Amino acid sequence: GGSEDTRGGDLFVEYVHIKAGSVRVKVGDRVELGDVVCESGGVGFSPEPHLHFTAFRSKEPTAPTTRVRFSAASGGEPYVPIAGNYYDQSGAVPAPPSAIGGTGGQG
Repeated sequence: GGSEDTRGGDLFVEYVHIKAGSVRVKVGDRVELGDVVCESGGVGFSPEPHLHFTAFRSKEPTAPTTRVRFSAASGGEPYVPIAGNYYDQSGAVPAPPSAIGGTGGQG
């Protein structure tokens, strides 16, 4: 469950685990739908490149997070990512074998 923020307007976002040298924007830049801002990377013991994304409606340190809809590059309905699921440029995808113990199944 949970609610989705559909007010529009400014968002302040944080990206974690980005690929070194892939950042294409700087603090304060405005981005629009379809703009590439960085590439996901891998850090530490992670078996796959991944990205942590957090969005806020205010740049205040105590601001609550807000849910954001994503659109797949191939079109289709926008979606709100769900923790623990896997996504790529086409939207939701099955978990890679390395994430499920190499069994090739759904855990």
